[in-house]
Amino acid sequence: MPDPNIAFPTWPNHHPDQHSVFFHPTRTNVLFSANDGGVMRTDDVYRDTVKWTDLNRGYYTTQFYALDIKDAAGNDEVIGGMQDNGTWAARTSSATEPWISRNGGDGAYGYFTEGGADLYVSSQQGRVRRVVLDAQGNETARTRVDPIGPTPDDYLFINPFVLDPNNEKIMYLAGGPMLWRNNDLTQIPLGKDDSTSVNWDSLQFTRQSGVQISAVASCATPQHRVYFGTTNGKMFRIDDAHVGDPTPVDISTGLAAGAYLNSISVDKRNGDHVLATFSNYGVISIYASWDAGATWQAISGNLEENSNGGGNGPAVSWVDLVPFDNDRDVYVAATSIGLYFTPELNGMSTVWTQVGAEEIGNVQIDMVITRYADKRIAVGTHGRGVFFGTITSLPPRSTPPTLRSPVDQARGIYPDTVLQWDPVDGAVSYAVEISPSADFSADVMRLDGITTTQVPVKDLVQGPTTYHWRVYAYAGGGKSDASAAWSFSTAVRAPEPVAPANREENVGGLPVQLSWTRIPEALTYDVEVSTNLTFNTIVAAVNNIGDTTVGIKGLAGNTRYFWHVRSADADTHGVWCQRAQFTTGILTSIQEEPEQESFTVSPLP
Repeated sequence: MPDPNIAFPTWPNHHPDQHSVFFHPTRTNVLFSANDGGVMRTDDVYRDTVKWTDLNRGYYTTQFYALDIKDAAGNDEVIGGMQDNGTWAARTSSATEPWISRNGGDGAYGYFTEGGADLYVSSQQGRVRRVVLDAQGNETARTRVDPIGPTPDDYLFINPFVLDPNNEKIMYLAGGPMLWRNNDLTQIPLGKDDSTSVNWDSLQFTRQSGVQISAVASCATPQHRVYFGTTNGKMFRIDDAHVGDPTPVDISTGLAAGAYLNSISVDKRNGDHVLATFSNYGVISIYASWDAGATWQAISGNLEENSNGGGNGPAVSWVDLVPFDNDRDVYVAATSIGLYFTPELNGMSTVWTQVGAEEIGNVQIDMVITRYADKRIAVGTHGRGVFFGTITSLPPRSTPPTLRSPVDQARGIYPDTVLQWDPVDGAVSYAVEISPSADFSADVMRLDGITTTQVPVKDLVQGPTTYHWRVYAYAGGGKSDASAAWSFSTAVRAPEPVAPANREENVGGLPVQLSWTRIPEALTYDVEVSTNLTFNTIVAAVNNIGDTTVGIKGLAGNTRYFWHVRSADADTHGVWCQRAQFTTGILTSIQEEPEQESFTVSPLP
């Protein structure tokens, strides 16, 4: 019989959450049970005490919410919390290693302590226990350690907590709308199975209105720094979180406002380098900061269909990093379609490549964690168990793109043009830089996330103005070197209309005199006059005008006209200026004097 003193007891070799039962077709006393623990069989269902046999050998369906590994090189001891199956631990990464039950319920977050003498395990709605082990890893005692105060409804179903890496007696626990801290977990009496008040403090200044804390992380360096995030996309930093009632700093600016912040990971060598993931669909999923959250850069790159996070990109649950060599780190992302990695962060041009596709497949991954000492990566999947691995090689960098159009030193380019280049093998996206400076030191316009080999460019300044441009390719190995830099010059700029003044009425004269500003680079000018603002009906056009004025004949009186003018140089015509308009009055030739009536005044006789 199950032990009534164990929380969430289960029948030996069985599971309480049933989905299906069926009898053997010829042996009516043999019953099979399909449940959240897999498949079990009893050979005599009619016995007073039914015995079950676990049939799950090689049948991997465990659904891990969270996991942890020992922080010692070469040690693959693992502990993980599973949906409907409690928390289990294994001493090696062997596929045939038997697992040891460490806690019941719905398994959630769990941690090894550095010396290995204690485990911290948890189940649904924030129930946390300390498990004391002997030198052989056998349990000698346990006790409940979560605080009195929060109600079960305050907690998330799978509720985060962390230990302080500089003092593992200190715990930071998400307690609904605020953070809780315990300064010495080892002083909580053993053998209890209820929440406790021993050494717990609620950090009142961390309280958030109407939301829950959904992610917590603690830094190795600087010591006692804590980051936490919320279900509505807010993120905070607490320095010296181990003492007093500290005030958190809001570091949410630049993150996915309103989204669900699912995980926070911190570089163990530098607590200013922090990663945050948002697990919603339709938002940017991954952000990185190198200055403790003062600024953020979106880095989910090709994991998003669209650069704003929209489209059919996967959900991302967790991101971590691990050193690859002395110069480079590897970032790994747990997604709803498998495990991805990148050796280089390049904003939204970051390229993530699937890893372990044959072994892990496209299964959802809820957590991925790393160990710096031996570059070990542990992956907790939601349906295929746990995987261990190491990334031993990186994809090559792309070659620089070759530019195609406009040709180098092209002239007469209009405000809107298209830049084109040749495709690069393996490239996932491209970025274009455009600058009036040949060394790209000033006023650089950058266009990222381009998935074709061309990009439209708008609103180029006419002048002529010289622009320089170059292209980078992004592939699984990171960012290529820049292409050769080419240049082009825009067309001569348009003049400004001077007379008649815009919207002037009662304009007279035959011909009507139009004038405009002089453009030093222009050789000639063209003018068009129309009766509609789209200029699809031209009533007068004069080309190759050598001056800045022209007389327009044949216009009707009391009529509204639109006109524009453009410059031309030795290369091409420029663009038309902004249209102006005027309304004619009674038109009179300015070449002819009006006739005068003559009369003579004589005195009366």
